[in-house]
Amino acid sequence: MPHVGPRLPFFARRPHPARAVAAGVGTIAAIVALAPFEPTARADRAARADRAATARRVERAELTGRGLRARQLRINTRHGGIRVFLPAATVAPSVVVLYVHGYGSSVDDTWRGHGLLRQFRASSRNAVFISVEAPAGPGDYVRFRRLDRVLALVQRRVGAALPRSVVAMGHSGAYRTLIRWLRYPHLRHVILLDSLYCSPRYFARWFRENPDNRLTVIYRGPTPTRLSLRLARLLGNQAVMRRGVPRLSRGFPARDRAARALFIRSQYTHLAIVIAERVIPVVLRDRLRQGAAARRAGPLADS
Repeated sequence: MPHVGPRLPFFARRPHPARAVAAGVGTIAAIVALAPFEPTARADRAARADRAATARRVERAELTGRGLRARQLRINTRHGGIRVFLPAATVAPSVVVLYVHGYGSSVDDTWRGHGLLRQFRASSRNAVFISVEAPAGPGDYVRFRRLDRVLALVQRRVGAALPRSVVAMGHSGAYRTLIRWLRYPHLRHVILLDSLYCSPRYFARWFRENPDNRLTVIYRGPTPTRLSLRLARLLGNQAVMRRGVPRLSRGFPARDRAARALFIRSQYTHLAIVIAERVIPVVLRDRLRQGAAARRAGPLADS
């Protein structure tokens, strides 16, 4: 039937029922689509926080020996990177082993290119392994002068107390970092990998300060050889001399394992000492204090 009477303006007209239903559904859909934005963001933040807390609990369990999964992490600082590796173990680590690279390298280059992770694993040592950034040349500054601050930072990141007993090893120009770490009271073993380029009196003085301090000196280059022999003379009958690093399958004899100060004339060249993967594993396995003696010191948090 044709429309009769005045035509109403469009805003006063009654909408068709089908159109009203469609408009209502559209409005509800728009409200539903817009409403969850903020709650979803809060839920995402809560989920991320929960995952982070779970990860921290797993890290603590692994460090205290209740975990079975090996893990590693990289810590970024304004002085450079710090690499950390925790091997799979069912008991708590008994020692912290720190590695300092030499000139012409970096913490990441040595971690990957020198196969440090493989060498740490090959030693079969249940230890917290740490590698830090160090001077890349004579003009570069010592990145981490205080060992206690390095350990405190790592301890915060892993979320549990580190073992108190500490071993520091370094190659070539690493001596500049190592001589500054000698003041740390819980440093119990220093391993010099063809890195004695300074006065041997620094290490002789540290060695005499505590009867539990141990020293392993591997030398090959002309300067390290001359200074290593001078250090051996300073230590007198405490120094045990040896030619050649044994194969991992054979290991060091009992006399060399027990020596407080062991000096080794390396059959490997200056660089091969760290990249051939034949020196670090056997030295870490055979020269570090064994289980009970190492655990006797207790956790770092008690210091």
